[in-house]
Amino acid sequence: MEFPEDSVSLASDVMDKIRPDLTKKFVTVVKYLMFDPQSAPNTTKKNSPLGSHKYFESLANTYCKGQENVRPNKESCTIPDELVSIVLHNYFEIPESRLEDVKKEHQLSMAVEIFIGKILEHYVSHKLEQNGWVWASGSVIKSVDFIKEPDLTIKEWRLLQLKNRSNSENSSSSKVRQGTTIEKWFRSHSTKNETNWASFPDESSKGGLSEEDFRIYVLRSLKRE
Repeated sequence: MEFPEDSVSLASDVMDKIRPDLTKKFVTVVKYLMFDPQSAPNTTKKNSPLGSHKYFESLANTYCKGQENVRPNKESCTIPDELVSIVLHNYFEIPESRLEDVKKEHQLSMAVEIFIGKILEHYVSHKLEQNGWVWASGSVIKSVDFIKEPDLTIKEWRLLQLKNRSNSENSSSSKVRQGTTIEKWFRSHSTKNETNWASFPDESSKGGLSEEDFRIYVLRSLKRE
């Protein structure tokens, strides 16, 4: 599975027609996918094979959509398991009159957790991209949120995966082509009331990242239309 040699030119032309301000960053993403094609998102469409015009159109739209402002979902489409109510009532002694409210509050909390995980990428992108990183928004690279292209100071691609909580790691492999490793970082500890900003892996960026600044960013984002 390889990308065609003209993939950079094709990707550039495609993004120029969608969001020219993102063309340079999108091209960097495509360069990485050419380096490690196994990290490319799969496509189930027969008329859009890897590296085709249709493929890059789909990838570019996904990339752009991932950069849109996010909001917590106020309504959940998930139907709660009725056994949850039975356990809450019989083991945790939650009164029957409170069961629906407890389940609703749980769903809202879960929606907010998902929202925080998404907006964390938005916040970090504003800091990292000032220092040569590119946000792989929309999950356009498997298991990777940010990439940094090799230059005079780094000889290999740098890859970074963000997690909101220390207990939200997934089972995706950290090893990618030619021994390159995905660096991982989480925002908050799940077993103690502490954040992890001081351990952010990019030295040139972590000075501008903090929990207080992140909270301000979240609140401002919620007020935007």
